[in-house]
Amino acid sequence: LDPQAVESAVSPGMPDINWVGGWIELKCVAEYPKRAETPVRIPHYTPQQKSWALRREAAGGKVHLLVKVDSDWYLFRTPESVQVGELTAQQMKVRCIAHARSLTSLGLPALLHGSRAQS
Repeated sequence: LDPQAVESAVSPGMPDINWVGGWIELKCVAEYPKRAETPVRIPHYTPQQKSWALRREAAGGKVHLLVKVDSDWYLFRTPESVQVGELTAQQMKVRCIAHARSLTSLGLPALLHGSRAQS
């Protein structure tokens, strides 16, 4: 997949990783909210990041959002990713393209190449 970490002060909103098939933004939340109806807030998921992802997708690119909450991993594709931070844990499970309890069992290479799977 040839992933490359990207740090850019020039282009606000640019995702963290570029790979041969697109971009991946990484986010981490320590724990789920105490109440099931409370949205899982994603700190530092900015409007610029969401806008960048939507613009790149509209131009034909691929952008993913990989979120770790507690010990769960979720993979989203834009435009579903722009709603993340406003969704409950249950809504995240429904709207993601994959959910797993470990990063290795998420099967990222296959998912990033277009296969859809959820566990």
